Amino acid sequence: KVAHWTEALRLLKEMRQKGFPPNVFNYNCAINRCAKGGKWQCALDLLEEMQRCGLVPNEITYNSVINACAKGDQWQRALDLLEEMRRCGLVPNEITYSSVINACAKGGKCQRALDLLVEMRSRGLVPNEITYNSVINACAKSSESRRALELLDEMRSRGLVPDEITYNSVINACAKGDKWQR
Repeated sequence: KVAHWTEALRLLKEMRQKGFPPNVFNYNCAINRCAKGGKWQCALDLLEEMQRCGLVPNEITYNSVINACAKGDQWQRALDLLEEMRRCGLVPNEITYSSVINACAKGGKCQRALDLLVEMRSRGLVPNEITYNSVINACAKSSESRRALELLDEMRSRGLVPDEITYNSVINACAKGDKWQR
């Protein structure tokens, strides 16, 4: 399915031309469309544009831009946006952490993903299956089979149900880490 990010950009431009300055909600929708379309640079450009226009991004804005960066394998930008979000006085939530962890996982930054999981919990946030799948995927990319298996056990102990993605990632970690027996 096409994300229609080009249509969202066209509508923002049309709004401005007709004398209707886009608001935070309009920008968030356009940024989200860019994220779904895999256009991380476009999402970043819209974030900068809205700030130049005097609009203040909110948690939804940052979550959408971070998600776009995760999809575009831009793990460092995702981390930078997490820090920028904090500097702006916004509080990262489960969605924020899951997206940044996903970006780190895609970038093969296992230890950073693990650190973010610990940080997330220390802030009272509860990781879900998606969060665990991303961290386990990071372990798989780094051949950290022992840690992937520990995370699978941790998931279960917290009442979360592993899915096909979980099992595929753990098996991949074990194959790369040469750990076929438990």
